[in-house]
Amino acid sequence: MAKLWAYMDAYTNDFYLNEHACMNSPDSWFAWHVRGHLRWNGQSYHEAMIMWTIAKNISPKEFKILFNLSVCCAAAGHKEEALFWLAEAEKNIPEGQEVQSAQMINEFRNGTHYPILL
Repeated sequence: MAKLWAYMDAYTNDFYLNEHACMNSPDSWFAWHVRGHLRWNGQSYHEAMIMWTIAKNISPKEFKILFNLSVCCAAAGHKEEALFWLAEAEKNIPEGQEVQSAQMINEFRNGTHYPILL
């Protein structure tokens, strides 16, 4: 009961829930990844890049993080760095998701679509 009482504030909204997740499990790459999403959706692109960089340091081969870093760099106008992260993402495509991932990568390279992955 005491733990629930201390954790109740986390259920205020998505922001608080994710902040509590990062505080309670700072080594959770997914918590930092979602934190980056919240910053991206709030149009804080520089902060989103910081959050995804922290997530990458925890899980350096996670396709979603590498791809989002690529999109973030492209949005900031850093084309060369965006291509670097895209190549890293391409090396770490999850098994069984090769077709969908290749399609997203091609759309990104052609400049037709810049998806952010959750």
